[in-house]
Amino acid sequence: MHSASSCILGNAMDPVKVAHLGTHTMVSGADRSAVEAKVAELVSKGAKLVSKVEALGRNFVATLEDPTAVPDLDGCRVARLGLQIIVTGPDRAAVQKRAQQLMQEGAVLKTGPQENTNGWSAVLDEGGVDKTVHRW
Repeated sequence: MHSASSCILGNAMDPVKVAHLGTHTMVSGADRSAVEAKVAELVSKGAKLVSKVEALGRNFVATLEDPTAVPDLDGCRVARLGLQIIVTGPDRAAVQKRAQQLMQEGAVLKTGPQENTNGWSAVLDEGGVDKTVHRW
């Protein structure tokens, strides 16, 4: 597991992409069994499963957590991958509070908060958020 800032491993020909996002790792790919195999490999190396392999568009996605990582002050972690934001935390209230803060900034709640194997998570989208300041 990497604790550096975000990086993506793999290329367009790889069946699975692994994105390291601070305290979280996201595994994605078009082949469910390949994603599940990569998730199993990372879990065997000490990662904790945050969200099981689920369909997201034409891909399958799972999120894992580095158990050595330190959480934010409220116990939640926020990972950004492209326009997706994943909030994970110890309980529904903490995740809901953090999701609400992000929604006040314009993010749209897509799923959750929902209970997962190791806590709670929510997925938000920044796709429609325009942070450009126009001056006329």
